[in-house]
Amino acid sequence: MSRGRPRDVSATTVSLLLLVSVAAVSSSDNVTVFRCCGRGEMLDPTDVHGPCALLPASLPPQDFVPVIFDVNSNQFLNPNEPPPAYWNLVHERPPCRPAATPQDPPRFVSFLNGTLLAQHWPKNLMVDPGLYCLDRAGALLCLPDEPNKTKKCCGPSAEYSEVNGGCENSGRHDAADLPEDITSGFPRCEDDVYILSGRINESHWPVNGAWPAGGQLRTTDGVTLQPREYCLERVLEQTQEPRTWTVFTCAPRHGVDHVTKSYREDIRFTLYPLGLLLSVFFLAVTLVASCMLPSTYHVLHWKCQVNHVGCLLVGDLFLAFVQLSGDSLRGPLCVFTGTIVKKCHCLYHRLSLPK
Repeated sequence: MSRGRPRDVSATTVSLLLLVSVAAVSSSDNVTVFRCCGRGEMLDPTDVHGPCALLPASLPPQDFVPVIFDVNSNQFLNPNEPPPAYWNLVHERPPCRPAATPQDPPRFVSFLNGTLLAQHWPKNLMVDPGLYCLDRAGALLCLPDEPNKTKKCCGPSAEYSEVNGGCENSGRHDAADLPEDITSGFPRCEDDVYILSGRINESHWPVNGAWPAGGQLRTTDGVTLQPREYCLERVLEQTQEPRTWTVFTCAPRHGVDHVTKSYREDIRFTLYPLGLLLSVFFLAVTLVASCMLPSTYHVLHWKCQVNHVGCLLVGDLFLAFVQLSGDSLRGPLCVFTGTIVKKCHCLYHRLSLPK
């Protein structure tokens, strides 16, 4: 399912495409068009899965009126007037499993016969009524199944942000080293759970020829991925040149269940941070007590003890923070925390070596 913006298609393009692809219907034919949300609601622009949210106070309270193009007059209908009487706007979603495409939305326009013209990179789509729903914030539509085409996850002029966990507009269209026969979108996964499983020519290689051959990919484990099972995208935070394409795949079902159980149900992941914080408390008490004995300041054993305790205290504190954060710890903060834990424990073991 993809989201779109209305009315950014030229009248000439609309007319040419419609004359070739769509037969006009008379006003006596009833047309049923789905609306994504009910009265007083709109699609949440911050969530790519298409939930409805209450209208912001800054928007007019009038009910949603779709933008409709009339081929006969070669112009849009008056946006302040309701749709034709033979249009039945029904609050319903299209009957397809969402294929989340968190990207800058493609543009679209609807016609009197209920057909929708949508720009879904790299081509235009004609979508029949019942396979999309309209909203004042955009449109959700069923995308055609193209199992043999390689996908760019976020579409044009967008890249995946690991920090924000979604696609963001990058302001540049980077399609270098991509196969010619390409489309956009994420693979259709259960619960829309994706993982960054590797990179092209580092952990994933094309089965047929050298990159950018596209098509099937072979992993380091010898697994073959079909084009419908992955998509490719740049990661916004990875700026080191030369930039490579990251491979996104569906998260293994057993892996998702394990993570969910580990962090939400398994008592061990509650006891670990509690034990670490308790250790931090007694290490801090030990450090304070040692510093309150001035006669030991110049004793070598005291210096070694303070270094040991200080390293363990800082390392255990950050490790407890990692345990409490779970899988929400990402990006630069994750790298910084992991570096601190590693440095503290390495220093502790180095100090423990006999001189």
